[in-house]
Amino acid sequence: MNNDVVLSESTDHIVTITINRHDEVNPLRGQDVSELRKVFDRPKVFDRLEDADDRVAVLTTADDKAFSGGADLTDPSVGPDPCVAACDVGNELAAVVPNTDVLYLETHVKFCGGLLTGVADRLPHKIAGDFTLTGARSDALRANETGMVNRVTPVGEHVAASMDCADIIGDGSSIAIGTINQFVRDTETPLSPSEEQTVGRRDLLASKRSGEQKEGAMAFVEKRKPMLRGR
Repeated sequence: MNNDVVLSESTDHIVTITINRHDEVNPLRGQDVSELRKVFDRPKVFDRLEDADDRVAVLTTADDKAFSGGADLTDPSVGPDPCVAACDVGNELAAVVPNTDVLYLETHVKFCGGLLTGVADRLPHKIAGDFTLTGARSDALRANETGMVNRVTPVGEHVAASMDCADIIGDGSSIAIGTINQFVRDTETPLSPSEEQTVGRRDLLASKRSGEQKEGAMAFVEKRKPMLRGR
């Protein structure tokens, strides 16, 4: 599935997703988030791992200057929805190069979507507080030391390192991988209130947009039994 901004390519159970927006810091707009979610939601991806075409995703960018500046605040369609792009997909690993800086500037732009509070369950409490409340900039070394990223690679080798890791995970036991992902999601990294809201909204929208709801509404208006799948 490809468009001008979100490119995806599948090889050997690995889907490589590239954000191809050549703005200054690759901001994510509403349509970009929708396209990212379509990649994760398409049939036979991350569903039943033993049958899936793709077991692992590598998310990268076509721009060497910045991975992403986050939500494009000039696009009113985004709101807090960037979380929808990756919520409940699975565990996340990150590789960066030595000249990487990690920062989040919600408080600087007088905005809070609430999603960032999830880092409090993933980082030491004081580190999370510094990161979320001050917008403090962390270089690659500090990001690695504090657990924000998994590894620091030489410049230009971060994608290759990620692919090597993806190869190992993709060749692993599908049952074990699925179990670990489920346990981590359910017990070790609880969702923040905003993330829970996002998951609930996503599920409700899926129901609203389903063919069954449309058929049910038409059947009600036409005073007949709905023709639903499996009935």
